Amino acid sequence: MNKLEAVQTQISKLTRGEQFATREEIPCLADILWDEEIIENMLEASDENGFSRGMVILTNQRLITILKVYLTCESKLSIRKKCLIEVNEFPYREIFDIYPRGFGKITIESSRHGRNFSFILKDRTQDRILCDYLDSKLLCHQAK
Repeated sequence: MNKLEAVQTQISKLTRGEQFATREEIPCLADILWDEEIIENMLEASDENGFSRGMVILTNQRLITILKVYLTCESKLSIRKKCLIEVNEFPYREIFDIYPRGFGKITIESSRHGRNFSFILKDRTQDRILCDYLDSKLLCHQAK
């Protein structure tokens, strides 16, 4: 089984996994995941400005965001749209804290980037659930 098939198999086992199975980000995710890394949850999200849209992936080892931004390139002959993919990864051992900021907005404080990173969940009722989940992951990884 190749990596893409392995990722698709993991996604099919998730609650609501079918809504993510055909997303454009999935082939990118297959290249990003480490060996033995297991997808535990996926949520739709955007950057804090709403310009980039994509996914938050929670694995057994880290939080990953894959966000797509569409750029329009105009020339005298044509107008083309180009999609850029931005990937951010936060191993749980490098996350200091996570803050729910209301209305689906989450801020992560991490040693990896030396700055805060924010995103907004599409389902804004999931922010507290995500923060509780991450708090439990952080406790587990800080204990190691």
